[in-house]
Amino acid sequence: MRGGLSSLALAAGVTVAAAQSSGSLSDGQDGPWSISGTTYSVVIGKSVLDRDTGLPPQALLSAIVTWLSQRVGLPDTAQLPRVAFVTNKEMDAVRYPEATERQLAGSGVQVLSLYDTTEDTILLPKEWTGSSVAELSMLVHEMVHHLQAVGNPRYGCPEEREALAYDAQQKWLEQFGTDLAEQFGIDGLTLIVRTHCLM
Repeated sequence: MRGGLSSLALAAGVTVAAAQSSGSLSDGQDGPWSISGTTYSVVIGKSVLDRDTGLPPQALLSAIVTWLSQRVGLPDTAQLPRVAFVTNKEMDAVRYPEATERQLAGSGVQVLSLYDTTEDTILLPKEWTGSSVAELSMLVHEMVHHLQAVGNPRYGCPEEREALAYDAQQKWLEQFGTDLAEQFGIDGLTLIVRTHCLM
């Protein structure tokens, strides 16, 4: 991980389309679903994007901050990040600036979302609408990194920074009867590698 960047990435074999569209909600669970501790609701299967700005509403970002504060103990703050939509190629270029296209193609990893602390910006794929449980969990994951940047805690390595983000994302997904393995192909061993200082 480059200093100032935190990301959610998929291993080979899991498609972005599957991660963005999948959800294991049974009938009647699609909404509206109130975000715990807030008055904000989402409807699974419906875009959360603001019609005027084309971005996630500030009220949604605030509701996720409140939820994260209650669920994983991060500070509740009114300081919200910017959100921008980029192509997969642009996301890879930000995450791996020295890598060639060939190296990226052979890596088997695709960056799904990214938080850039230097720009105070969450980067999401252009196709993101927040209409699925998986897509919303991507925003939750990156909001954790934003709150980490606001609080400025110290970590032994970049991977340790990911532990709380994956924990929060898992808790978000569990509310809908699913998990990181089902939605993103991220199993326990992958989590150990991505969240511990191994080198």
